[in-house]
Amino acid sequence: MRALAVQQEARGLAVLGDAAGTGRGFDNARELTAQAAEHPEDEPPWIYFFNPDMLTMQHGLACQYLGRHKKAVELLTAGLDALSPEVRHAEWVAYYRLDQTRSLRALHEDAEAARVLDEVADLAERLGSARLARQAAALR
Repeated sequence: MRALAVQQEARGLAVLGDAAGTGRGFDNARELTAQAAEHPEDEPPWIYFFNPDMLTMQHGLACQYLGRHKKAVELLTAGLDALSPEVRHAEWVAYYRLDQTRSLRALHEDAEAARVLDEVADLAERLGSARLARQAAALR
């Protein structure tokens, strides 16, 4: 729980432009996550989604807020690639793919951004998610 709260604070610092505070926050969140993993019996059942892969994706978002798009793409890609196949194709994950696309576009990696958008659009269609489809279309 502490790691989740610390990473949320770090993302807030990123929104405020505090790169040093953001970095310290994510370092602390990684340490707390590792400590928590040593005691899985203490983990509340409702925090099942928070793991090192999710923390990596959240760090990627923070980097995007700071305008560090290359690092954002690296972290978002690493976090997404580490997810299991059944989770990787969940709707909530697709929103991280949209963030990945934003940073790819900022880096002028338009072909890769288009490829990711195609995947998100296909997923939106399969899931029947109008919201996801609208957001993907808006990024086109």
